[in-house]
Amino acid sequence: MNKMGLMTYSIFMLFIAVASNAGADSTSASARGPAPVRYTGPIIDVHLHTDPPASVIGVPNPVTHARPATSPAELLDATLRACEQYHIVR
Repeated sequence: MNKMGLMTYSIFMLFIAVASNAGADSTSASARGPAPVRYTGPIIDVHLHTDPPASVIGVPNPVTHARPATSPAELLDATLRACEQYHIVR
């Protein structure tokens, strides 16, 4: 995998990891005061790659260890499902 492909893949995986932990509870945070209000509205993502380089196809997710996509179409579908799940609208 070239450097640009690895960087693109890493950013995508970081996005998925952050999104999947968005509702995680932290005991240390509760010790600092009242829990923050959880935002449930739409999210506008200003930078999302939906056409990844071929070098990321078949590579396991290093963050979530999810099964790797076997085609660009499969990765695009997974990305769009995650956007729908987390209310990312643009």
